[in-house]
Amino acid sequence: MVTQSFKNRFLSITPLFIVPFLMTGCLFGENKQFFETASVSALGVSDGAASGSASGSADGSSSGTSSGSTDTSTGTGTITGTSTGTSTGTGTSTSTGTSSGTGTGTGTSSGTGTGTGTSSTTPTPTPCTAGTTTESLRIMFMVDNSGSTATTDPTHNYRTKTVQNFLASYGTHTNLTYSFGYFSGTTAQGWDMGQSKFMHPASTAFGNSAGLSSALTKYETISPSGNTPYSAAFTALQNEVQADELSGVKQNYVVVFMSDGMPTDISGNIDTGIIAMVDQLRTKVQANGTSLLTVSSVYFGPESDSVSISHLQNMANEGQGQFVDTNLQSSLVINDLISVPGNCAP
Repeated sequence: MVTQSFKNRFLSITPLFIVPFLMTGCLFGENKQFFETASVSALGVSDGAASGSASGSADGSSSGTSSGSTDTSTGTGTITGTSTGTSTGTGTSTSTGTSSGTGTGTGTSSGTGTGTGTSSTTPTPTPCTAGTTTESLRIMFMVDNSGSTATTDPTHNYRTKTVQNFLASYGTHTNLTYSFGYFSGTTAQGWDMGQSKFMHPASTAFGNSAGLSSALTKYETISPSGNTPYSAAFTALQNEVQADELSGVKQNYVVVFMSDGMPTDISGNIDTGIIAMVDQLRTKVQANGTSLLTVSSVYFGPESDSVSISHLQNMANEGQGQFVDTNLQSSLVINDLISVPGNCAP
């Protein structure tokens, strides 16, 4: 049984033990509560000095950025004691590291570039004319002298004047040679260069510009008469070409055919007959394997005769030549009318 005096003496010494312990908690726990054991205070001291080691290091987190150099980061750790008590301390950690990375991006770019290169094209050949070609060329004139031409070409403007104008410009071209003939009634006559007269058939059909000039002068004295025998005219042309080819001459030919109307010696379909005559003439020329021939045509009759115009146009188309209607192109230029066959020599 404790006496009253013992109790009084015990109470008088109790503050001597409690006060130091309370002071210890104030120094190391800093404004935190302390309840049961001294081990909690010991843990609080260790955490404050060593950056949250022991159980505090598991809960403390540090944040910082590493960019390849030494960085310092500050973290806050929380320590929970085994009893009801909390102690918070701060610490410092240092880390050194190297950071590297690869990035991928997408973008849009635009620009303008200039380049150089080489291009090649195949030039379109320039068509030859009688005035520009340097190859040997036979130009064969075959003109209508039927009765109607006394009205359609009374002054021989188309049939002789245009040819004379051509000779004035190109008569000195020695690579060009000529033949001249006319058709009327039922036959065709050709100028014989050796005998200087019209004959059927002409024995020497081709000659120079002087021989053609003589033929034109004589032709103007012959009166128009009779019908319009296309077939007879083409037969005369074939005879002249065939005789020329047999003599060993190898050169190209151009036919200039002039008329004012319908043929009178072709039975059946006229266009079919004209095409057959043109093809036969061209075949005769090509027989030697080297010569070529084109057929161009001129219409100098009434504008109203569309059928005759069509026949002559078909003739030129089949002959791969040119066609001129003088009602539309009154100024006839022979050089523009001529289609030189083959390749144009420089």
